[in-house]
Amino acid sequence: MIRADCSICAATPLAGFSGAHHPGGHMKIRYAALAVACALMVAAVTTTSAQAAVVTYYFGGALNSVSVGVPLAVGDSFAGSFTFDSTTVNLGAALPSIGNYSDGSSAIEVNVNGYFFSSDSTSACVNTCVGIRLFNDTPPAVFGDIFTASNALLGNPATVTGPNLDGLSPSVLSLQLFESSGTAFSSIALPSNLLLSSFDGTNFAISFIDTARSGQSFVANGPLAYLSTTAPIPEASTTAMLALGLSALAFVRRRKSH
Repeated sequence: MIRADCSICAATPLAGFSGAHHPGGHMKIRYAALAVACALMVAAVTTTSAQAAVVTYYFGGALNSVSVGVPLAVGDSFAGSFTFDSTTVNLGAALPSIGNYSDGSSAIEVNVNGYFFSSDSTSACVNTCVGIRLFNDTPPAVFGDIFTASNALLGNPATVTGPNLDGLSPSVLSLQLFESSGTAFSSIALPSNLLLSSFDGTNFAISFIDTARSGQSFVANGPLAYLSTTAPIPEASTTAMLALGLSALAFVRRRKSH
């Protein structure tokens, strides 16, 4: 959290400021600089606070199940993110154990073995946007606690953008977290923090539809290996290759200079 204590601004004697040639002008320039810096800090903090409600989680793992006909394979990696506004109002307030949340900031995207897919809500919506569903099961649990992020929760699915794979069109992106004892959530409010260790089951799934022929649905899915609000650090090999490339570029420039 950034803290901007700008009480000094109130004491800045800017009234009657006439520049460096006025007696004490250098001091007034310093006060003016402090005032400008203070204003910028306040603006930055205000902007940060206004955007603080939007949360992004990063996830990844490997597929462990792929429908026949989908040109993906067990073991293929996936990595993506989902975003939501933690202050969104519950659309299903009449249901004591289920919370449905969706607004214009909701989005989900993923890279599966080099193929990029995404779905987002470009404006405030109810029936055609990416949403969050939270099921809070009170112990002793029957179904357990479930957290779902998907483009197909509320009414008609929001469009998934991405490549067709052998005639299969992407239709649904979904991520689920399960906790069988019903102790992951204490209410149906959107959680302030999702910890992978709080759940005993996870699943990411991408569905495709064969729109050209049968309209049949195909699915590829797998458990999560990580879930965090911090973007994953590039692999060491990637960093090493980048460093090597920069070194080679520097070497070429030195040769040219001689």
